[in-house]
Formats: sequence, structure tokens, C-alpha cells
Amino acid sequence: MNPPSFASPRAPRDDLTPSLARALVDWYRTTLSETPDRMFRAEELRLPRPPQPVLDYLLAHCGGTCVEFTRNKGAMIRALDVEAEVTVAEAWLAAIQPNAHDPSPATAPKNMPPTPPVTAFAPALVSGRPISQPARPIPPGMCPWTVTPADLIAARLAGVKPKESLYAELQAFSIAAQRTLPKVTSHHLAALDTLKPRFPNFDRVIANLQHGIRLQYLIGETLRFPPQLLIGPPGLGKTAFCRALADALGAELLVQSLAELSGSMIINGNSSQWSGGRAGCLARAIAALPPGKPLMVLFDELDKVAQRGSQPPDRVLLGLLEPSTTKTFRDEYLDLPMDLSPVMFVFTANRLNGVRPELLSRLNQTTVTAPTTADMPAVVRSVDTELRRATPALDRLFEPLDDAVVRHLTTITPREVWHTLESAYARACENAQPGGPRISVAPHNLPLEIVQPPAPRQPSRPPEPHWVAVYPWLGSRTLQ
Repeated sequence: MNPPSFASPRAPRDDLTPSLARALVDWYRTTLSETPDRMFRAEELRLPRPPQPVLDYLLAHCGGTCVEFTRNKGAMIRALDVEAEVTVAEAWLAAIQPNAHDPSPATAPKNMPPTPPVTAFAPALVSGRPISQPARPIPPGMCPWTVTPADLIAARLAGVKPKESLYAELQAFSIAAQRTLPKVTSHHLAALDTLKPRFPNFDRVIANLQHGIRLQYLIGETLRFPPQLLIGPPGLGKTAFCRALADALGAELLVQSLAELSGSMIINGNSSQWSGGRAGCLARAIAALPPGKPLMVLFDELDKVAQRGSQPPDRVLLGLLEPSTTKTFRDEYLDLPMDLSPVMFVFTANRLNGVRPELLSRLNQTTVTAPTTADMPAVVRSVDTELRRATPALDRLFEPLDDAVVRHLTTITPREVWHTLESAYARACENAQPGGPRISVAPHNLPLEIVQPPAPRQPSRPPEPHWVAVYPWLGSRTLQ
């Protein structure tokens, strides 16, 4: 590979770390060794999919020349853009550890076998040897989070063959194992205040969260709160509130329904010895977590969790919520411990029947009640805002909801409001034409049972008394 023609490599970018630089270099070297040389002379070339952190880095700094990758297909990338980034990464790694730079497979002598990238993706490792961390300090307002120590990941990678699927999982996880988390700021506290008018029936939940997060703010800790359990009948918007909470706090949200789990392997993975082995949802969420963002996990329908079988999910949840064991939570597939103490967990349940008492003792329980009649107009408009955010074209096609429509929707639950508005928008645009004026939703676009609720039934008149006379020669006769 001939590097781009410039006098000296520029300084490394702020978001380039040693592990990411080594991942970028090794991915490009492997591509060079597996792709004919003539393809690298073209302006664009087809490369195999890089690990997700490398892809995010290229998408951010290659001038938009990367197109979307899929799991089984390659994508077109400008060769010069990638070569420039690789050259800078190689020069930086050589400056950090001059003796740790190995010849690439494409330029090595023919009698010298290519160096397998066994520890290519281990954090703070180059060619199996530790390297010094970057000189730049942790950004202000951030705290370090070591999910898994680098030496444990390196030892695990050394025992896995590069062709195994587990190797790719470890590559993606190892880059994300050394992270930073934001400290609590006044913006987080102000963001919680914005949830009060949108979710008035969650005022107790918001108050409890504010108390804990304000304490974290005063002592200068990272953004986190104790495990929460929201209890309430279905249709009150518990899941919608959790999505809005994660968005307000700037956290990445992982939603996992416990009603769909048949075993604990979805959470903590199953053994890599199985042909269909896979890492658990928590390890995969951390591997895909954007830099500097906290993780919030929503376990929905706790009261419907299966308690049968050899691996019931609630046993894993017990260890996950215990403070002494959550710092060493082990993923069975990766076979690595993970410090999940900074992760924010929220559970929802419709009732507490069937939930293990020892599991309830590890959760801060808050009962969510139905919105009052005075609260429902704000709830309806909040649901409409979320619906338009999920489908941005609705905001372009339709006018804001009329007060008369909002008034009719105050008699149903928040979940029913969502489905009713979807149907009302579809009915309102029945005769609309593309490019026409914005459409207004009218009360007649709502279902008839909402606009004209059935009148209460009047008590029926009691039947008039009657007598039955029996005449042996005439039979029975009824006398009024």
C-alpha cells in the first residue's frame, strides 16, 4: 500500500484511541491481504465490513464517502480517505510504541508469514504487548468506566481462533470496554422538569429520580439512579415514559420484554460451545454504545417473566441487581466479567402477583396511577407529539390537534389515544391530494363510540304482577 503523498502525517483526531487505531490498521491490513492489488488503484473499492467502532470513525471523518454497510455485503469507500486515516493511525502507534509496529501482510517479504491480528482489538494492546494510554486527559465533565479490564480481554482473545464467530464478538466488545460517562449537570435536572407536563401521572416517579440525581450532582458523580420498578395497569404509558426519560437524560435505551424470554441466555448469553451461541443483550448493547453515552435498560413486563425451566430469567436478574455482584456480571458467551454498576435499570409491571419477593426487595417501587380528567389534555398532546416524532411526515401534513378533538380523547387511556390518533390521521387524509394545504383532524374523524358515547341505560320497569288461575275444566288462565 502506498500512503497518500503528504509530507508528514497530521496529528491524530481527538476521538482516536490506541485500541481504535490498532483496529483500523489491522482491518485495513487484512483487507489488503485478501483483495487483489489492482482494486486498490481505483478511486473506489469494495471492502469487507469493518467492526462497528471502526465504521463509526470512518463515517465521521471520511467526508461522507462511506455508504451504509450491511451484515453480509460490503460497501464502497474512497481508498484515499481510508489510507489517510490508516497512515495517521500507524504513525501515532509507532510514536507511542516504536517497536510495536509490525509489517503489514501486503508489504512483508514472501517468506515471512503475515502476523495474525490475535490481539488487534484488545484495548491498550499492540501486538500482544501493553502500550501507554494516550497523553490527552479525560474530557472535563466525564468519568472513566472500565467495563472489563484490558488484560482479561487480551487473554480471552489469545485463546480464540480468528476464524471463529466469537472472535468478531470479542473484537467489537473490546473496543467499547474502556469508556467514559458524563457527570450529572444542571441540564440533567432541568431535563427532568420538562417531563412533568408531558407525563403528569408520573410525578412521583420523576420526584424520586430527581432526588437521587440531585445528590449525584452535588457530589460530582456520574449520571445514574438505583433500579426502579413502575407498577400500574396497562395502557398508562409506562414504556413511553421510559423512552422519554432516556431521551431527556441523553442515555441510550435498550428495551427487553421479559414476557418473551424463555430463558436467561437472552440476558447473559449462552455458551460459545453451542453452534448458535450468542452474547447476551447487555454485552451487545455495550459493544454498540456510542462514546460518552450512558446506558439505560428497560425490562418490560416483570410480572410475566417465566419461572420454569432450567434457566429462569429471574435468577439472572437477582445477580444483576445485587450491588455486590453487578460489578462482576459475567456474560456466558464472551466468558468475561463486566462492571454494570453504572447502567440504569428500569422495570415495569402491571401487578406484583408472581414476582419473587427477593427481587422486589432490590427495586425502588413506585405506583403509577391513571391520569386525572384535568391531566388528560396534556397527556393527549404529549402522545400526539410522540406520534409525530415517530412519523415526521405527520407534522408536515397535518395541523396541530384542535381542542375539540383533544376533549373527546380525554375519556380513553394513553395507549388507546395513540391508536385512535393513528386511525384519525388516516381517515382525515382520505380525500387529500399530494402538495395540498395542511389537513385538520376533526371530531368526525374519530370513532363514533368516542364522539358519541352510548347513553346510560335506563332501568327497566318492573314487570306488572299477574295471577295464574287454574280451572280443571278450562286449563290455566292468566289474570292481569
